[in-house]
Amino acid sequence: MDWLQASLDELANDGLIRRRRSVVTFENGWCEIDGNRVRNFATNDYLNLAQDSRVIDAAVNAIQSVGVGAKASAQVCGRSGSQTELEEAIADFEGTAAALVFPSGFAANA
Repeated sequence: MDWLQASLDELANDGLIRRRRSVVTFENGWCEIDGNRVRNFATNDYLNLAQDSRVIDAAVNAIQSVGVGAKASAQVCGRSGSQTELEEAIADFEGTAAALVFPSGFAANA
């Protein structure tokens, strides 16, 4: 197993060993990593909606009215009323006959 340790040492010397880091997020795409305030180009929150009070209030209202969790996929137990409303609102907004919402990019690709 000496070859394995040698390979790991080489990766470490080249700065290629991934290490887990804690990230503190701030508004408007900024974060702090290892004590440095930097622009977060890896975030999915590029519109800063995670801190928007309207989005937070809507999430709280949704949790209070329908609970949490997907229960199962739409293929297994059908679409929820909330999902139907969302798809209809998107179709109306886009001016299309219908819209289809997927819970993730993976589900859409599948």
